[in-house]
Amino acid sequence: MARPKTLSALTAALASVALLLYPVQAQSTYDTWETGMLTPDKLLVEHTSEMRSLCAPRNIEIVAGRPIPTNTWWGNLITCDPSASNTPVSPIWPNPYAITIDTTSTTGDYGFAIGYPYRMRYFGDYQTNGTARYYGHAVLREVVLSAREFTTTAVPTLRVASWTDLGVKVQMRLPTSATQYMESNFVSGMPYFTTTYQNLTPRLVFNNPIATINGANAIVSASYTGSRFVFVTVNGNKWILYATAPTSSFTFRLDSNVLLRGASGYVGTLRLVNTLSDTHTNAYDAFKECVVTGGSVDLTTDSTYGLQWDTVGDCSQGLLHFALPHQRASIVGTNAARVVGVTMNAPTRGEMAAYVTHTSPPTWRFSESASIPISFYPKTRWTNLDAVGGTERMLQTLVDDVQAPWSIATLGSLYFNGKAAQ
Repeated sequence: MARPKTLSALTAALASVALLLYPVQAQSTYDTWETGMLTPDKLLVEHTSEMRSLCAPRNIEIVAGRPIPTNTWWGNLITCDPSASNTPVSPIWPNPYAITIDTTSTTGDYGFAIGYPYRMRYFGDYQTNGTARYYGHAVLREVVLSAREFTTTAVPTLRVASWTDLGVKVQMRLPTSATQYMESNFVSGMPYFTTTYQNLTPRLVFNNPIATINGANAIVSASYTGSRFVFVTVNGNKWILYATAPTSSFTFRLDSNVLLRGASGYVGTLRLVNTLSDTHTNAYDAFKECVVTGGSVDLTTDSTYGLQWDTVGDCSQGLLHFALPHQRASIVGTNAARVVGVTMNAPTRGEMAAYVTHTSPPTWRFSESASIPISFYPKTRWTNLDAVGGTERMLQTLVDDVQAPWSIATLGSLYFNGKAAQ
């Protein structure tokens, strides 16, 4: 790594930052949301990119001046791996669904796969009192959205195109064409699994045979045309597929009892949803045109904040979206109204409830009863006197840590390897 600037210069820089600290006592009385120049000074340790030699991200282009969020629910898309493209991407968890993306298929089923993990929950290591010591979830590829043009000789390229605070945009492109690709925005809390096709022939693969389509027995080799299709598989799961703007009609052929193939190249959006009841179905039908693509966090004070959702499509009827339990506990105002009876479960975070939002842009507002300081600095800050006295010692510790030779594992647990890197 590049060495930092001179110790005396860094000490002076750190001391100048320390002079901007608020007294600790002020935090119990005043709002501590900070404005102004209270960001880490670049003189403390010279910025480098040498961390990439430890664990270089994949499936993403390095954007100058923008940090890559590796500690997110979609971090598995870009996590480094020594065998790179030959290693499948581990699932990501937008909740309530789990998403897997396959670029290593031996059958040509490259694409975006959706599953509802809560349905596959299991428990283990039961104790004498009947309680289990752990539980887990099988991640099944219940439905795969792929394209006929993706084959073992034309393996698509996976790319994280962009991201926001609340979601990530992912593309799978033909390696020989910049105009033929699938694109999905995975967003925390999304009810619909949405994929936009550009000049590709849609291919949908179910992991269980399809029993009925739109209430009638599924007929292999038959063709179906419409903008809404209801599939019931032999295990009783019900899926609804919507074709939305710019092309509101879609034709497919049932090639086998698990495989749907589009009739031709398609430019349009397909939205898939797993419906659990008639109440769910009515809600999904009502709000299918409003597509969430991401969102940002709006911090107002220590105790109030908002989530502003990015959308495309016709949102005149509102945006339907799932809220986690901790969000439901603090959501305020009339912007978002709960849809009674429409719930799903996150694998580890409890029951999620559907809300519909009519504002433009759709925004959720929250208020927390306890004021928690939002700050770069820790709650028990140094006073100015402490900072001046401890600056040189703290700085030397930082310099020693950065300059030390690093050797960490890039295989095994991402959690524990990440802790070691910290």
